[in-house]
Amino acid sequence: MVTVNHVMDLSWQAPGTLNPVVEQREPLGTGTDIYHARIKLTVSNVDPGQDVRVVVSSVRTGVLDRNMRILRSGLNGTCGETLQMIDSSDAPLPADDVIRVTVSDLHSPLGGVLPSEELSWSFGTGEADLAAPNVVINLLGNPVLPAYVTALVLSDEPLYPKGTTPVSLLVNGTTVVALVPGDSTGTRWTGNVALTSTGAFDFVLRAVDLAGNSPAQSSATYAALTPAGGVARVGSDSGGDQLEFALPQGTGGDMIVLARVFADGSIWLGPDGGRWQIPVRVALPRAWGARGNALRSVTTGHTEPFSFDPARGRYWAALGEPGTYRVVNAPEQPVELSLGRNAPNPFNPSTRIPVSIPARYEGGRLEVFTIEGQLVRSFVIAPGRSSVEWDGRDETGKGVASGIFLARLTAVRDGLPAETRVRRMVVVR
Repeated sequence: MVTVNHVMDLSWQAPGTLNPVVEQREPLGTGTDIYHARIKLTVSNVDPGQDVRVVVSSVRTGVLDRNMRILRSGLNGTCGETLQMIDSSDAPLPADDVIRVTVSDLHSPLGGVLPSEELSWSFGTGEADLAAPNVVINLLGNPVLPAYVTALVLSDEPLYPKGTTPVSLLVNGTTVVALVPGDSTGTRWTGNVALTSTGAFDFVLRAVDLAGNSPAQSSATYAALTPAGGVARVGSDSGGDQLEFALPQGTGGDMIVLARVFADGSIWLGPDGGRWQIPVRVALPRAWGARGNALRSVTTGHTEPFSFDPARGRYWAALGEPGTYRVVNAPEQPVELSLGRNAPNPFNPSTRIPVSIPARYEGGRLEVFTIEGQLVRSFVIAPGRSSVEWDGRDETGKGVASGIFLARLTAVRDGLPAETRVRRMVVVR
């Protein structure tokens, strides 16, 4: 069994299968005393009489010149010899670094040469590390395997197995995704994930840093929309009401559409560089209307106004390209149909009537009626915010008499009335 202690007392017992086993890191002191002992390495059950090569290196400076003495204890039962490798160097190990000890040219009494990377240990030097690593869990599109996404985990310090559990992601509490190092630093890990259905997927990272600290933020939740379409619901990293991401069946192409909602309310839609045939519909909780009235792409600056679905009590927007979006206030983009209070009121001879028509409508009509319901005047209104000045005259140009009049704003969609608003106005001659 491999044991790695922070006093750098390393041991290894070769199992019958010659497979590497678990590393354990347990501080045996306090402060700098944890790390300042020299290296002592014990290797058991190796072929007697062989030459062994021990290399000590530093991540910062490379191979270190250490005086490694090798003591042989002779046969240990019938399984081979036990070697003790003791660092008798006068100079202390470099501080605030990562030290790697690699033993190569080891032969098992069962035959064969053990690969040197199966006998390699890493440990830190310097003050005790109590800080949790900061990690980011990203999902990337997989152009080769469209039904898969690539998980990319980035850390600000090297990651290691957590006890007997290798560095991996646990998806929705059941599926284990093995991660492999993307480079030699141990700060970049990747793995492929099969997402076969539309829904929300919770990714939990299982790893620790050199001192055994778990990541500060070890999970991320993504919505995934497969080519089969459907609706996926996820909340933000800080919790709260869920957002809905929807794609009609068969319209997403071959690539999986991904989405994530961050604690600051920004929305990521991906994969980066992806394309889909029609916009992805994003439904937002009604409370989000207090934050703004549109989603703006951080990359392109394109602004997509909210529309309001009164039947469901939610705002929604259709997003046609990947990227990160933030909720903004876009004064030129009204969210709801609105007929404002005319001013002045009462009036003579004219008044101004503010109107707002959301972009989800083709436009609208503002009509003025007598209190008996007779049409007096009609105006065509374009989507957006504007105002109409009524001069108190009918369609023939004749001034109306004093009295109460009704202003009715009607939004039009597909050529048919969709919503209306009504206000009273008073003419005084």
